[in-house]
Amino acid sequence: MTATTTTVPVQDNAELIAHPVLLLVANRYSANPRQRFLQVTVALTALSCVPSLMGPPDAASKIALVAAHLIAAAVIVPVLARQAHR
Repeated sequence: MTATTTTVPVQDNAELIAHPVLLLVANRYSANPRQRFLQVTVALTALSCVPSLMGPPDAASKIALVAAHLIAAAVIVPVLARQAHR
């Protein structure tokens, strides 16, 4: 699968939907939901960068796409992690 202008926004939107769902699951089933949420989101953020690295042929596009994933995660993950039950 190559990252195109249509697949990257879909991936970012999927992340925005998946993160709150992961938080709900962690709150319900984990003894330490904040830690579990952070572990899973870091792993999924790393995996979400793989198509961006494999898709475009030039380095500038790869860097821009990976940066977009990391910026989105840097914004949404800490906000949601604060909502995890202690």
